[in-house]
Amino acid sequence: MEREPAIRRLTIRNLLSFGEEDTTIDLQNLNVLIGANGSGKSNLIEVIGLLQNAPKELATAINNGGPVDEWLWKGAAKTPTASIEAIVTETRGPIGLRYFLAFTKVGFRFEITAEAVQKELSEAGQLRPFFYYRREDGRAYLTSIGAASVIEQKDINPQLSILAERKDPEHYPEITDLGGMFGRIQLYRDWEFGTLATVREPCDVSLQSDYLEEDGSNLGVVLSRLLGRPPVKDQIIELLQTFYENTKDLRTTIEGGRMQTRLEEKGLNTTIPLIPMSDGTSGGLRYLLYSLSPTHRRWCFWPIKRHCKSITVRASKKKACPVIRISRRFLRTT
Repeated sequence: MEREPAIRRLTIRNLLSFGEEDTTIDLQNLNVLIGANGSGKSNLIEVIGLLQNAPKELATAINNGGPVDEWLWKGAAKTPTASIEAIVTETRGPIGLRYFLAFTKVGFRFEITAEAVQKELSEAGQLRPFFYYRREDGRAYLTSIGAASVIEQKDINPQLSILAERKDPEHYPEITDLGGMFGRIQLYRDWEFGTLATVREPCDVSLQSDYLEEDGSNLGVVLSRLLGRPPVKDQIIELLQTFYENTKDLRTTIEGGRMQTRLEEKGLNTTIPLIPMSDGTSGGLRYLLYSLSPTHRRWCFWPIKRHCKSITVRASKKKACPVIRISRRFLRTT
């Protein structure tokens, strides 16, 4: 049975290029973003990045992208309030969760003005959806093990989400689970190229191997785990040949406590480490390791320029990568 996407719907207002009218986007397990430059593809990824940082220091994520003014829609007559609503698949029951976050500029800094974690729909006998947390009008209401309490304004940090302030699976399981899910979002958008790229370096064998990190720094140990499964290894070799047709085999070796990735080419008597490989081959391998490591519900942003058709088809069959960005340059050449 096909599982539902972790985030099923986003509604965005007054945020970056999303204007004062609600923009609602329904999401599936695989979503391909196609559009002209400036149409909002990257801004949608930035919105997802805010959700990723909600369980952490949200104000830091905002400031890293520039002053809070740069996040607010610039078409408003006065300072607008930006908002994100995410409908999320609930792991503890059949009814999904609704997460809502609103923020604006107060003085010169970012401040959260409203936030909510509640059920998506009302249950039988209820007039409104059950809430786990609601912040509005300077007060907050928090539910712990079925009992609601009031948090006074003096105890509210206007720069922290409740997902960062409450990480207690015993008393706040839904809030904790939601924060954990957002925190596991990964955005594969910043790619290094050249022989000094992090992804090419041998990696520490003690790194986690369940999924590829955003910077690709654990590529060797992830690949080593996957190559230990013959059907998966065959698939990796087959797909990598779409990027480099002379690919014959892939191997990993431990050298000085670090995992080294080596490529065997057709017609050669020796293997080649990642460092001198072409950007196309090493980048293609990185794409494949992401799509073949579906152990987390993750979001990715891939600047795909070549062979995207085969990657998209394969990934959709694996249901492993929800978001792919395709450049217009690629579209014109296929």
